[in-house]
Amino acid sequence: MGRDPDVRYTKKGDKLVKMSLATHTSCKDGESGERKEETDWHRIVILNQALVTFAERVLQKGQLIYVEGQLKPQKWEDAEKNVHKTYEIILGNQRGELLLLEPKKKVEKKPQDEEALEE
Repeated sequence: MGRDPDVRYTKKGDKLVKMSLATHTSCKDGESGERKEETDWHRIVILNQALVTFAERVLQKGQLIYVEGQLKPQKWEDAEKNVHKTYEIILGNQRGELLLLEPKKKVEKKPQDEEALEE
């Protein structure tokens, strides 16, 4: 995950979560034989209230997750009037799956913290 989940509200007052997710690919270049690495960023929108609650309470930047949902194309125009197209992955009430692929990271206590507790 590229950042912590961003909780927002719809006009009707329902919660939703927006997140970013990076995927990495690595392959050899056919001409040079050099290894090429590429990172793509994906926008995730969670509408399913059970998954919203899970994302809000558990997920943090840097965690490995699996998402499955509906692809929704989005078009937007920049300041120079160039049209761009991107896709959001929508985890709705009918379609959507979210799995945490690693346990929640624990904050380790520093030795000086333990000494302060003993005093």
